[in-house]
Amino acid sequence: MELTQFEAKHKELCLGIDPGETTGIALMKWPNLLGSTQTKNNLHETTEHIRKIIEKYHPRVIVVEDYRVYPWKLRQHIGSSLVTVRLIGAIQYMAYLAHTDKYPLRFVLQGAHKAKFIEDRWLQKNGFYRVGNKHANDAIRHVVSYALFGKAPKGA
Repeated sequence: MELTQFEAKHKELCLGIDPGETTGIALMKWPNLLGSTQTKNNLHETTEHIRKIIEKYHPRVIVVEDYRVYPWKLRQHIGSSLVTVRLIGAIQYMAYLAHTDKYPLRFVLQGAHKAKFIEDRWLQKNGFYRVGNKHANDAIRHVVSYALFGKAPKGA
């Protein structure tokens, strides 16, 4: 699967986020990766970092990995502060505030499975892979997956 074999369905400026205690962030306008990073900060610092990206670049789409609690992972959630869930909520609210007629913004929750099939070697082959930045790579996977296969919500 080479980059040249695909025509993107979505070519807007897209911010991809892999939320968590270490959060991956990627900004892409297909097929150009404009930047990627990962943060291992507290919730406030990560949220502020994402807010500044939204204000500076005005992405048209924010794709965020969704969070699910599965029965086999219930025990690990006991006593958890649910940082990932709180971060997703903060990002969704920032997207709501940033949406205007001049800068319409779609917020898309995307299951982890949608990005996981894009392997490291595909990212490497196409110049997207970031050595030592697992979460940034996951954010890149979400942007690529959305650009190639994602569906815009009705009315978008």
